[in-house]
Amino acid sequence: MISEWAARNPRIIPIGFVRGGDIPAYTCAADVVYYGFDPANPNARYSAPNKLFEALAAGRLLITGDFGEIAEVVKTAGCGIVLGEYRVDEIRRALESLADAELRKFMAERAREYGRAVMNWEKGEAVLHRQYSELLPSGLAWPPSRSGSRPLATAAGVRESGRQG
Repeated sequence: MISEWAARNPRIIPIGFVRGGDIPAYTCAADVVYYGFDPANPNARYSAPNKLFEALAAGRLLITGDFGEIAEVVKTAGCGIVLGEYRVDEIRRALESLADAELRKFMAERAREYGRAVMNWEKGEAVLHRQYSELLPSGLAWPPSRSGSRPLATAAGVRESGRQG
């Protein structure tokens, strides 16, 4: 199907395999980031894919299925389209609705804003710290040491060197 569309539209360029280091440039060059994933896969419910963070960082709107954190972010931020089902006609309708340049611009701005304000490393670091602190008996030091001169956590029987005593 992609090959057929590409034959009719010079803006669709099938590129095949892309090395990891080149992905940010392709994401920035895109108008839309499509995230296709099997919603029956358990990872779909419990994870936020890298593609979500890449799209937000690049200020690109997303098209995704209605599952997991990616759908929640797209709905909350208003930065794309959440498909009811992964079907050709639904994907086609989503793409056709994005022919509206003002709508694309609005959603892309929402993606950029949400990425900068909410889905960034500083916010994520604080959430991870809080969650891991609840799991560790002695908690974690905050703010975390960046120098490596002290441990992030100390647990009974573990010295600062990391060796058991």
